[in-house]
Amino acid sequence: MNVTLNFTLPDPAQLLVYVVIGLVVALLIGGLARLRYFGSYFGTFLLAAIGAWFFASILRFQVLGDTHFYGVPLIEAIIGGLIFGLIGVVIFASRRRVVA
Repeated sequence: MNVTLNFTLPDPAQLLVYVVIGLVVALLIGGLARLRYFGSYFGTFLLAAIGAWFFASILRFQVLGDTHFYGVPLIEAIIGGLIFGLIGVVIFASRRRVVA
């Protein structure tokens, strides 16, 4: 396993891949966590898309045999989206619980 720090801005095709990964991860995690509000899904989506970009573009957590789509390593981006999406669920799901 090799980890390097690198910063590149995505081109439009890569940005679309990050958005799709963020959307799919947010819907999956939001459905499993039973998020009820649009703001919770939207916040989780933003964090998942940012996490996918962070892991694939900045951190470059390299996985052997990773498939690239428009220059985006899919497994790295999905792992990053899941990690940041789960952080989003913890943040947004804990806000709606009120202790009586």
